[in-house]
Amino acid sequence: MSILSIPRDLFVPNARKEGANKIDAALVEGPSQLVAAVQEDLGIPINHYVELNFDTFANVVNALGGVKMYFPEPVYDAYSGLNVQTPGCLTLNGFQALQSCVPGTCSTRRPG
Repeated sequence: MSILSIPRDLFVPNARKEGANKIDAALVEGPSQLVAAVQEDLGIPINHYVELNFDTFANVVNALGGVKMYFPEPVYDAYSGLNVQTPGCLTLNGFQALQSCVPGTCSTRRPG
Protein backbone atom coordinates (compact mmCIF):
# COMPACT_ATOMS: atom_id res chain seq x y z
CA MET A 1 0.00 0.00 0.00
CA SER A 2 1.21 3.51 -0.79
CA ILE A 3 -0.13 6.83 0.39
CA LEU A 4 0.43 9.96 -1.65
CA SER A 5 -0.31 13.56 -0.76
CA ILE A 6 -0.96 15.82 -3.73
CA PRO A 7 -1.00 19.58 -3.07
CA ARG A 8 -4.59 20.72 -3.62
CA ASP A 9 -3.47 23.78 -5.57
CA LEU A 10 -1.50 21.71 -8.10
CA PHE A 11 -2.55 22.94 -11.54
CA VAL A 12 -3.16 20.09 -14.00
CA PRO A 13 -4.47 19.94 -17.59
CA ASN A 14 -7.34 17.50 -16.95
CA ALA A 15 -8.67 18.43 -13.51
CA ARG A 16 -12.15 18.99 -14.96
CA LYS A 17 -13.85 17.77 -18.09
CA GLU A 18 -13.76 21.37 -19.33
CA GLY A 19 -9.97 21.49 -19.00
CA ALA A 20 -7.15 22.77 -16.83
CA ASN A 21 -7.69 23.70 -13.21
CA LYS A 22 -6.42 22.97 -9.70
CA ILE A 23 -6.42 19.27 -8.84
CA ASP A 24 -8.99 19.74 -6.05
CA ALA A 25 -11.46 21.14 -8.61
CA ALA A 26 -11.79 17.60 -9.97
CA LEU A 27 -13.78 16.64 -6.86
CA VAL A 28 -16.62 18.91 -8.02
CA GLU A 29 -17.34 16.25 -10.64
CA GLY A 30 -16.80 13.42 -8.18
CA PRO A 31 -14.01 11.11 -7.08
CA SER A 32 -13.88 9.34 -10.47
CA GLN A 33 -12.80 12.60 -12.16
CA LEU A 34 -10.09 13.11 -9.52
CA VAL A 35 -8.81 9.57 -10.12
CA ALA A 36 -8.83 10.19 -13.89
CA ALA A 37 -6.93 13.46 -13.48
CA VAL A 38 -4.25 11.88 -11.29
CA GLN A 39 -3.84 8.94 -13.66
CA GLU A 40 -3.79 11.03 -16.85
CA ASP A 41 -1.86 14.07 -15.68
CA LEU A 42 0.57 12.52 -13.20
CA GLY A 43 0.85 9.03 -14.67
CA ILE A 44 0.08 7.40 -11.33
CA PRO A 45 -2.15 4.33 -11.55
CA ILE A 46 -4.91 4.22 -8.92
CA ASN A 47 -6.67 0.93 -8.22
CA HIS A 48 -8.51 2.01 -5.06
CA TYR A 49 -8.95 5.21 -3.09
CA VAL A 50 -10.19 6.23 0.32
CA GLU A 51 -12.03 9.47 0.98
CA LEU A 52 -11.34 10.79 4.50
CA ASN A 53 -12.66 13.59 6.65
CA PHE A 54 -10.38 15.30 9.19
CA ASP A 55 -11.24 12.97 12.10
CA THR A 56 -10.75 9.86 9.99
CA PHE A 57 -7.45 11.22 8.63
CA ALA A 58 -6.07 11.61 12.16
CA ASN A 59 -7.26 8.12 13.11
CA VAL A 60 -5.62 6.55 10.03
CA VAL A 61 -2.32 8.29 10.78
CA ASN A 62 -2.45 7.01 14.36
CA ALA A 63 -3.28 3.47 13.16
CA LEU A 64 -0.22 3.59 10.89
CA GLY A 65 1.99 4.57 13.83
CA GLY A 66 2.39 8.18 12.69
CA VAL A 67 3.74 9.80 9.57
CA LYS A 68 7.28 11.08 9.05
CA MET A 69 7.66 14.67 7.93
CA TYR A 70 10.81 16.69 7.39
CA PHE A 71 11.00 20.22 8.78
CA PRO A 72 14.12 22.09 7.60
CA GLU A 73 13.64 24.67 10.34
CA PRO A 74 11.32 25.35 13.30
CA VAL A 75 7.71 26.07 12.29
CA TYR A 76 4.79 27.68 14.08
CA ASP A 77 1.21 27.93 12.81
CA ALA A 78 -1.00 30.19 14.91
CA TYR A 79 -4.17 28.92 13.22
CA SER A 80 -3.71 25.17 13.74
CA GLY A 81 -1.39 25.32 16.76
CA LEU A 82 1.37 23.36 15.01
CA ASN A 83 4.56 24.08 16.91
CA VAL A 84 7.73 22.35 15.72
CA GLN A 85 10.70 23.63 17.67
CA THR A 86 13.36 21.18 16.46
CA PRO A 87 14.26 20.90 12.76
CA GLY A 88 14.61 17.46 11.22
CA CYS A 89 12.56 14.41 10.32
CA LEU A 90 9.84 13.97 12.93
CA THR A 91 7.15 11.35 13.35
CA LEU A 92 3.83 13.15 13.71
CA ASN A 93 0.78 11.63 15.37
CA GLY A 94 -2.66 12.02 13.79
CA PHE A 95 -3.43 15.35 15.40
CA GLN A 96 -0.03 16.83 14.51
CA ALA A 97 -0.31 15.52 10.93
CA LEU A 98 -3.71 17.18 10.65
CA GLN A 99 -2.25 20.43 11.98
CA SER A 100 0.42 20.31 9.28
CA CYS A 101 -2.03 19.97 6.40
CA VAL A 102 -4.72 22.45 7.44
CA PRO A 103 -4.18 25.80 5.73
CA GLY A 104 -3.20 28.47 8.18
CA THR A 105 -0.62 31.13 8.80
CA CYS A 106 2.43 28.90 8.96
CA SER A 107 5.65 30.75 9.53
CA THR A 108 9.20 29.73 10.20
CA ARG A 109 11.08 30.58 13.36
CA ARG A 110 14.62 31.61 12.85
CA PRO A 111 17.25 31.56 15.60
CA GLY A 112 17.85 34.82 17.38
